[in-house]
Amino acid sequence: MVIVDNGSADDTPRVIASFEGRLPLRAVVEPREGISHARNAGVAAAGGGCLIWTDDDVTVCRDWLRCYERAFEAHPRAAFFGGPIRVRLAGAPPAWLRKGLPRVASAFAALEVPVPSPPLDASSRLLPFGANMAVRAAEQRRHAFDASLGRQPWRHGLLSGEETDVLRRIAASGGTGVWVPEASVEHWIEPERQTVDYLRRYYVGMGYTVARRAIAKGRDPLGGGRRRLHRRMAWKRALYLTGRLCGRTELWLEALRRGAQLRGRLLAQREALAAPPPAAKAR
Repeated sequence: MVIVDNGSADDTPRVIASFEGRLPLRAVVEPREGISHARNAGVAAAGGGCLIWTDDDVTVCRDWLRCYERAFEAHPRAAFFGGPIRVRLAGAPPAWLRKGLPRVASAFAALEVPVPSPPLDASSRLLPFGANMAVRAAEQRRHAFDASLGRQPWRHGLLSGEETDVLRRIAASGGTGVWVPEASVEHWIEPERQTVDYLRRYYVGMGYTVARRAIAKGRDPLGGGRRRLHRRMAWKRALYLTGRLCGRTELWLEALRRGAQLRGRLLAQREALAAPPPAAKAR
């Protein structure tokens, strides 16, 4: 088991050392901030032919590792696997979140595997998330995590999408995946993430990531021009305020989600316009 210390400033090294002799742990230090740097360091240090991913705020089901072991054996041609992620709100969550959780469950990596489970390939819209997925080491090493994605210092919001980006690239290169419905995990959401500010920052980051993918493919990240996007943002803001004044949780949460994504798309477009043009090739 590999544990990556991603520039911690607490007693992480001491805690890791306290398990020496009790668990087969290998500690790796990655000083560059960002989860993608940490993931890549873990991949480089790991041995074996299969890599199984989860998060520190997750409780895995009984026989979770065995479920993936059986999946790898039953599907030798599959490149990656994934299972369900069920959200659990810690403490005393606010009433608006309990009521509106289905609207914003994506911000907490909630994922239910469809039944019957569809194939996972380049056409799949739903892919596993990093809190509960497994990848063959050979494919994982050919497709490193994008260091510009995933949690890292960023003033505008919360970046994510590094794991689905890897799986999309694996699928685009011909790799296929398999859902493992029995390999479920519970994702615990602490009170500090049960806030409107957290949701807004998450969806800004999501919109930014989606827009960056569109820009890379030569598409319009704004979906109809800057002026139209500003009108849509103003409309979402009005719906958000109306919903809050009238106590209509579903209305203001949906407006918050969509409005924040639009802002993220605008930020990505501004960043792309500010970037210097590629240097001309010498003749």
